[in-house]
Amino acid sequence: TATKLERRCRVAVALRPRCFLLALFLCSSWTLWLIGSGAWPGVPPMPLERESAGTEAILVLGGEPERDIFAQDLALASIRQGSVPPKVFVSSPAAGAEARLQKLAEKGLLHISYEALDTLGNFVTTRPLLLAARVRRLRLVTSAYHMRRGMAIANWTI
Repeated sequence: TATKLERRCRVAVALRPRCFLLALFLCSSWTLWLIGSGAWPGVPPMPLERESAGTEAILVLGGEPERDIFAQDLALASIRQGSVPPKVFVSSPAAGAEARLQKLAEKGLLHISYEALDTLGNFVTTRPLLLAARVRRLRLVTSAYHMRRGMAIANWTI
């Protein structure tokens, strides 16, 4: 008869290939997510001039100062191209947004809202402003991990 220790060792050896396959699956899924979300390290971003073409408005889902700066750079790139500059709507930005976005405010392109408490609130509070401005082409600025949820809510609310 097999001892208790021997039975445990047999179970551990039998589970080893399954654990390897699970780890391989998880690593593959994570890699595909990185590629699909645009968060893959070392991949250069698209030039701002190409990104801003045809954009009527930019909606920034607040939280990180880098988002504000990116949206401002995007709007100013369209001005450098000679295009109509997009209005920038910032919902629930990080502290100091007014100072970071001063260039947009001086050009009359900035709308800041502090009313939203979550992603759905970002869209619900800015929807009336977007409709009043007759925006048909909107560019969403948020983090890579938040983009899919933001796009889903945008398609549902706007």
